Amino acid sequence: MFSTVFIHSVVLLNAFTLRFVCAQLPLPYPPYIPPNLADGALRTSGRPNPQWSNLLGNLLYFYEAQRSGELPSTNRVPWRNSSTLNDGKDVDLDLTGGYFDAGDYIKATFPLTAVLQSICWGAADFGEGYDATNQTVYLDDMLRWGLDWLMKAHPSPNTLYVLVGNTDVDDAYWGGDLNIPSFRPSYQINDTNPGTDAAAGASAAFSACASLYSNRSFGGPYSLPASLQNSSYAEKLLTHAQQLYTFAVNATGGQKNYQTSVPEIATSYGSSSYTDELTLAALLLSWATNSTSLYQQAEDYYNMFKLSGQNGVFNWDSKIPGLAVLFAQISQSDSSIGGNFSVWRDEAERYFDRIVNKQGPGYLTRDGLLYYDGDSDDASLNPALNAAMLLTRYAQIASTAAKKASYLAFARLTFFVALDYNAPLLTLAAMHVVNDTTDPFFTSLEIGAYGKVQPKGQPCDSAFPRACAGPQLSRGGKIAMAMMITIVGLFISSLLAWYLYELNATKVA
Repeated sequence: MFSTVFIHSVVLLNAFTLRFVCAQLPLPYPPYIPPNLADGALRTSGRPNPQWSNLLGNLLYFYEAQRSGELPSTNRVPWRNSSTLNDGKDVDLDLTGGYFDAGDYIKATFPLTAVLQSICWGAADFGEGYDATNQTVYLDDMLRWGLDWLMKAHPSPNTLYVLVGNTDVDDAYWGGDLNIPSFRPSYQINDTNPGTDAAAGASAAFSACASLYSNRSFGGPYSLPASLQNSSYAEKLLTHAQQLYTFAVNATGGQKNYQTSVPEIATSYGSSSYTDELTLAALLLSWATNSTSLYQQAEDYYNMFKLSGQNGVFNWDSKIPGLAVLFAQISQSDSSIGGNFSVWRDEAERYFDRIVNKQGPGYLTRDGLLYYDGDSDDASLNPALNAAMLLTRYAQIASTAAKKASYLAFARLTFFVALDYNAPLLTLAAMHVVNDTTDPFFTSLEIGAYGKVQPKGQPCDSAFPRACAGPQLSRGGKIAMAMMITIVGLFISSLLAWYLYELNATKVA
């Protein structure tokens, strides 16, 4: 009898170990489904707060609605169908799957990698928010849907597919997913026609997610990572990260922006520079591999490219403001990689102090939204929520209690203004779950409240061209406005997780 029990125990242990090391987390049944809209007006209490928990779950559900390819039996979005099942046939590859760009139907690698990188970064910092709301399994599902496609888009060390679809055709089609135009060409960068920014951005995404699946934490004031450790999956991601970084650095075609090799993507998602992506790729790969030499290379890039002292936006194209925060996080951790924390603390706080003290180039609109002329014109919430995410993340290691308080207060205001603009989006929400016991403000809104402040007239965009005094939005502008929802969604998730962590820490104390 003892031997039988022992054998059964070993079998069960092995089954658990295989699931933990090799398999995707099993999806629950019944699944999480967003509650009725009317439930958003209900007052709630408890830890985690049900309203913030629902917001985090709803944001992950949004990504499921953006899926391309053969949908699984676990699909939660009843109005979505399998689609674009011939992607990649023109190059004899399977490029099905992944995520549609926004409200249109192209698949664009460069902004996708920014999304995946930032979600994994946030889930490493504030993962307890996902755990507390039972959303970790959906985080795992969401990440794998994007990462598995990204691995297919990187079929060899020096080849990366950066666009699937015809931007002229797919950006102009606004119908359902059963009649998407069928001619969907695939565009690649390669050794002779490279794209430093796209290759480095993909490397950064793979490195950040490899660290998450390896359960790496910055320690200190930050939460534990979300509970989805998977060593074999992390190794696969890391292999792609290393290959793509080498490709970005050593392509025989030199270092250049990827739209020079694939001009078809220029109007939708052209890159302004590859210097920030290259620095970010070296930095995240150093963290994923515990490499002192790669960390030093990242610092060398930062100085060589003169990235210090810049005050612009943080978004899918410009990663510079996030670099100082990440350098500071790594240097304050117990890692032996290196770095001078005080140097990076000062660099980060110089940037944040200008935002909080309203010293430009960003400024507050009349009703409190952080706005950057040019960058905010086509995607107003993107820069604001990205800034809120960075402020909330960095505040945990700020030099003084006063700075921490001012950064968090500014981030909270920005986040609530964004929600007031009807933009429930993904990394800020996770931090709120960790920390916030009170409901979101929208539970107190009364019927007809919006009518009292609703602007008169019509909005000025391509749908209402007669209301525009100036030129209409470009195609890139229209795409950016739609894509903003996807990209910024990832930032709310991290913030929500942080707030959950703070709640739990307070409860323990």
